[in-house]
Amino acid sequence: MKRFFPLVLLVLSLAFLNADLTLLRSSETELLVEYTIEPFKIAAEGEFSRIITEKMGHNSIPGTPSIPYAEFKVGIPPNGSVQCSVLSSNTTTTILESKLIPVPEIKNGDEADYYLYNISAEAYQPQRADFVIQLPVTNFRGYHFVPITLHPFVYDGNKTLTVTTKATIKINISGQTNFRSSEESDKATDLLLAQIINSQQAKNWRSNPRPVINYAPFGASNWWIRIETNRDGIYRINHSDLGSFPLTDIDPASFRLFSTSGKVLSSNINNNGAEFKEVPIFISGEADHSFDEQDYILFYGSSRDGYGQNIEVQSDPLYYNPYSQNQIFWLTFGGSFSGTPLRIQTVSSPGSYDISLTSTPAIKQIETEAQRREKYGFTWFSETFFGNISTDYILTTELSDVSPSSDQKIQLRLCQESVEEGTHHRIRIDVNGVPVYNDAIAGIRDFTWTGTNYYYIDRPVSNLVNGINTLKIRVVRDHQDNLFFDYYRYGYQQNLNKGNTQKQFFHNNSMLPTTCQFNLSGDLSNTLVFRVNNLYSVDLISVADNCIIAEGNSKTFYFMLKPGEAYSPSLIQFIQPNDLTAESNQADNIIVAPAEFLQQAQELAAKYWDIYQIRSKVILPEDIYNQFNGGHIDPAAIRLALKYYYFNLPTPRITSLTLLGIGTIDWRNFSGSSASKNKLIVWQGSYITSDDYFGMFNTSYYPELAIGRYPVRNTNELNIMLQNFTNYTVNPTPGWWRNSMVFIADDLTNGDSNYEYVLTQFAERNSNAVHPSILVDKIFAMEYEYDEFQNKPKARDDLFKAINEGRLLMHYTGHGSYDKLGAEDYMNGATDMVRFANEGKLTFFIAAACEVSQFDYWGFDCLAQKVVLLNNKGAIASYSATRKSFADNSADMLDYVLQSLANERNPLGFSIMDGKIRFTGSNTNDEMYILFGDPVIRVIPPERDSTMQIVTSTDEDILHSRETSVIYGSFANPQLSGVAEIKAFDSKRYYSLGPNTNVSKMGNQFFRGSSEVSSAHYNSSFIVPDDIISGSTGLIVSYIWDEDGKQDYSNFYYPLQLSDEAVDAANPDIPQINIYLGSKDFRPGDTVGTNTTLYADIYDSNGINITGSSGHNILLVIDNSLQPIAITDYFYYDKNSCTNGSLIYPLKNLSEGIHTIQVIAFDNFNIPAVTTTNFVAKKSSELAMENLLIYPNPISKDGYITFMLSSDAEVNIGIYTIRGKRITNLNIYGKQGFNKVYFNGRDDKGDALANNTYFVKVQARSYNGKKVEKTEKMVIFK
Repeated sequence: MKRFFPLVLLVLSLAFLNADLTLLRSSETELLVEYTIEPFKIAAEGEFSRIITEKMGHNSIPGTPSIPYAEFKVGIPPNGSVQCSVLSSNTTTTILESKLIPVPEIKNGDEADYYLYNISAEAYQPQRADFVIQLPVTNFRGYHFVPITLHPFVYDGNKTLTVTTKATIKINISGQTNFRSSEESDKATDLLLAQIINSQQAKNWRSNPRPVINYAPFGASNWWIRIETNRDGIYRINHSDLGSFPLTDIDPASFRLFSTSGKVLSSNINNNGAEFKEVPIFISGEADHSFDEQDYILFYGSSRDGYGQNIEVQSDPLYYNPYSQNQIFWLTFGGSFSGTPLRIQTVSSPGSYDISLTSTPAIKQIETEAQRREKYGFTWFSETFFGNISTDYILTTELSDVSPSSDQKIQLRLCQESVEEGTHHRIRIDVNGVPVYNDAIAGIRDFTWTGTNYYYIDRPVSNLVNGINTLKIRVVRDHQDNLFFDYYRYGYQQNLNKGNTQKQFFHNNSMLPTTCQFNLSGDLSNTLVFRVNNLYSVDLISVADNCIIAEGNSKTFYFMLKPGEAYSPSLIQFIQPNDLTAESNQADNIIVAPAEFLQQAQELAAKYWDIYQIRSKVILPEDIYNQFNGGHIDPAAIRLALKYYYFNLPTPRITSLTLLGIGTIDWRNFSGSSASKNKLIVWQGSYITSDDYFGMFNTSYYPELAIGRYPVRNTNELNIMLQNFTNYTVNPTPGWWRNSMVFIADDLTNGDSNYEYVLTQFAERNSNAVHPSILVDKIFAMEYEYDEFQNKPKARDDLFKAINEGRLLMHYTGHGSYDKLGAEDYMNGATDMVRFANEGKLTFFIAAACEVSQFDYWGFDCLAQKVVLLNNKGAIASYSATRKSFADNSADMLDYVLQSLANERNPLGFSIMDGKIRFTGSNTNDEMYILFGDPVIRVIPPERDSTMQIVTSTDEDILHSRETSVIYGSFANPQLSGVAEIKAFDSKRYYSLGPNTNVSKMGNQFFRGSSEVSSAHYNSSFIVPDDIISGSTGLIVSYIWDEDGKQDYSNFYYPLQLSDEAVDAANPDIPQINIYLGSKDFRPGDTVGTNTTLYADIYDSNGINITGSSGHNILLVIDNSLQPIAITDYFYYDKNSCTNGSLIYPLKNLSEGIHTIQVIAFDNFNIPAVTTTNFVAKKSSELAMENLLIYPNPISKDGYITFMLSSDAEVNIGIYTIRGKRITNLNIYGKQGFNKVYFNGRDDKGDALANNTYFVKVQARSYNGKKVEKTEKMVIFK
């Protein structure tokens, strides 16, 4: 009796619920949740124990026990909160064999990073037993929720682990639960709601009041002049500087000056930008309401440097602004502003004073930004003091108006180079030849310290002089001692003498307001004194009797000058700024691109609409800085612009951000080497660089936009990436590669550790996260041998073999550095880019490894950057960490990235977002991961359909050896017709690579054929071979490409049960094999080239064994060699057949002379047959092309152009009309042997060719310059 059994549909957990969480009851005010711990293992790892789990997060604090936790999210209404209580729980206690493994400290090695497993004694104390922990309320795109973490593992710090195996949790929700909002739906919001356990209620609780974001109101005036200043002082704008204004028509009383001050913007998400605020000015000649040639404007200006300007950058004080030097002002007139224009007013002097002064405090700091200790962060140093012998370092600077006083001091700061072990340091210092004592009373000169931290010296001196002052630093050494010198500064009292230049002086050091009389000396005629409290508080103080009396504090300072001594601005430029706030059209995506990439950015925006119907707006960063930070460069200004658009443009709100251009942490080019890489600013912290920060509007945990960066430095690189994008989306290469992935795991050894099984475990886990219908290759480096250089070239070769065959995705788990995967050189950016030969089959490169995406250092290009800059090969995108990342956290995130991409088929940037918002506690690790590539591109497998049925000859739902089975399938598109390719696989192979390191690989393929498809339906048959392995994880999957829709589809059956228990079946014959060399015209004894192609037609009534099982491969034996070549992978069954097939195999570099070859094949019952032939090989220096055929011919819709080449060559295929007009052109890289090129039946414009006769001209050119061409007729008939 024939037996039908349909595929049992896979049941996947809801995206928001890990498989260990069940929602028992749900209402607006109360939830009841049952938690059951996922199966876990305790594994020995070196001297430690490790908890192995899935779908759980991990902390990332080095030295603390690595203990997993679970997380779920509860939506709350406006002003809401939650209260959790554990109603019941079950616990068990486990005694460990050793202490839990600590979170490692990650160190830089010579080849790649390595782990140090050092226990923090403080962290290995008995742990607090809180099972439920509520994290702070979080807001993601207007939806408020509380992340709740569950901690089922409680550790005593030694060997006792208490595990909560099951718990019931009640969650009470308070707040405005009856609140109802208008529901918004977009891709990003949908991803979040899918993770909220009470999403049905939470979707109605959206509350996202529009914040007031500060910006420059450029629409209030039609006239703007940009003015830049570069140091502290009073500046002068002359009549001649304003030639771009219609001065004859302007009343100077309407002049206004604005600035945002130039302070570094806060990175806090609640910061809505610096206020574009009016600055007071002094106008000479304003009273006559005419700005004449002798008239001028005075105002206070500064630079962006100074500790006060950069206080938001980092906790360690930073003097130099990391983004730009100049302070920027905007001068305008008239306009629709409110209030009276601000002027610097003359204030009357107080009648009395607290103190009379002839000198005031002065500080001169000498610091340059010339040397780096780290390849991250903001900190620079002035000089390096490197060496292994005692050395004097001489530093000089000039001081003026020094008052002889005991109130003088020298301050300086330095530190050791960043190395693993700190050393002992000893220095001595002299100022103007006089020793500075560490302890003057004890007579101790030496300053000594140990380690790599900063060392700060602050000591009194008394011998500073007017003119040159000399600081000598002697580093006393008897060993290698490399120091970085940061800065030095002199503090002293400065006489209040008016010289022949503008002079700045300060109030006194009191924080409380005091009134002082400042006794001035020098030529005070026509002298102005400006008092400055801040940029927006400036006034004039009258000079009387050679003195001024003024109130102030330690932050108050003064400028004494004659009008002609005012500084000239470093830039005065008329600008018509682009008012970005005038935009009112809806946008889904924002592209930020520098002006040099504007044309390409606009073309990309047009492609977004044509391909995906995504509305995109292109913005220049200069326009953003002008509008949202007064012209001052700051990455936070980009976030403010995006935030403005998010809240103010019509819905649906923006969901993605595309950044065009690379950038470095040296945006000001202090190094002198970063200018070529500074195209689009990066957002850096004291350690991490991440593009995520640009998209954080309501939460600092996760990006609220899908973000991708094109890491390019010029238009050539950008054009390559954009062409790759176009090829991938508009002219994709069809094939099985789009349903295939490769995973590679680092080995056990790195640094002093040789037990890192966890990397293999994570790779296995991540690979199992993808849909079972996807064909997955796995490379476990621990299975490969080292070479003499301690590398594993065979693992590298297998990786590139898979990539070059074509893989939708390549995923590496292990150690890395900026330019390589693994210390064993699995992929090296310096040497391996030439190994990519995956033209048209660009992979998505994922590396769960440290620093592989460290793009922001000017001294090198990172590997993740290099792989996306290859022309039509390499990677369509890459995703890896910019800094040192943790394997546990990365694997946790990538589980969900892969599920979102491969299983839910989400766009690339949104799949990454889906992974990043899963674990709130892992955001520090996850934000290091950056996407190089397009955020909206679809890097997805074919659209799946599981409607496949199998007909068997038994009553069991099992396929047996020797059984002929028929499959009936259909694809998701009911209009599909064409030819589907079908593959069937044996059950997975499971085996162990070490303690708790059980891995699997796909079963052997036992059928590879094709079938006609009509109206989406097809059927096929195959014979189950004797070499099948009993199991329940077999797979049948079929694939078809729809050229009209540029879309592929798959149909699958999983899990397939197989049994090696054979059914009764006759075997009347042995395999029949016919072999040919070069072409089907071959006859035994013919002469062929030394580079030729083997063809074999093979038939057996019970099919051919293609499992590749040991002893049953299809083999090629040349000249009776004892080392036969397995050529099983080159065999394909003929269409609609499971008995007939053929193989095509290239034979390269044969020696000249007589040869014999044998082909051995086995049928599915393992009965062998062998066929032999002989031939003569002869070298030919000419490039030859044979057997140019068009199939089918006539063509009704699409077809193939096939030909054979005697060697690899560049091939151009031109399609011509009868009159010789070329209507389309194809360029490929032709391989030696048989080549098959798909032709879609359309011209260059995408239009289908009309019924007619055409000529196909194929031209080939080899690397030695040899050329050949052939022409064949092609008929289009529909």
